[in-house]
Amino acid sequence: VRMLSTEIDREVVGVDLVAVHKDTCYALQGAYDLDKHPGLGNYSNLLIMDDARALGAKIIDFLEVSYDWKESWFDPIKLYQYKQGPNGREFE
Repeated sequence: VRMLSTEIDREVVGVDLVAVHKDTCYALQGAYDLDKHPGLGNYSNLLIMDDARALGAKIIDFLEVSYDWKESWFDPIKLYQYKQGPNGREFE
């Protein structure tokens, strides 16, 4: 688990929590001062990608929905979702 911070003029304006497991970097949560710095989330995503590359991650999962544009840039990958089913634990 790693925490990445963004500072502007010695003030922390963004913090991201990421986890690395095997060859995958997961962007778990981020918080930004968007009132003072619009677009900071996009910049923070670049920092996460650079950090993941430096760590040797082959996959970055931002744990986000597609917003209908990602399919035009990337091939979809089947992911599994954990659900509590009537017979106990199930994966879809």
